[in-house]
Amino acid sequence: NYNPNTGEYTAPASGYYVFLVQLWGSGKFRARYTLMVDGEIKEASQESQSAESYAVATATFIIELHMGAKVAIKNFDANTETEFFGYDDKYNDHSWFMGYLLHEL
Repeated sequence: NYNPNTGEYTAPASGYYVFLVQLWGSGKFRARYTLMVDGEIKEASQESQSAESYAVATATFIIELHMGAKVAIKNFDANTETEFFGYDDKYNDHSWFMGYLLHEL
């Protein structure tokens, strides 16, 4: 139920869901990211480092959703010295977002 065009996951049933996110970047790393549900911030997390290096920001969220809820991860306020890496053939998946139904209501 993931739409790669919008970056949103649509909940197929009401219940408790687990969502995981990984942002992989380089530079003086700062990442602030939120779990958005139907366009509203539900959870947030932040990672940072001061050295010029590669870093990974990860988070796990457990939330209750209604059927049809749209979930996305939004990165905001990343400094201009941070470069995030997505998918490429050479290095595979660096940054990703996934979720699954833990318990249906």
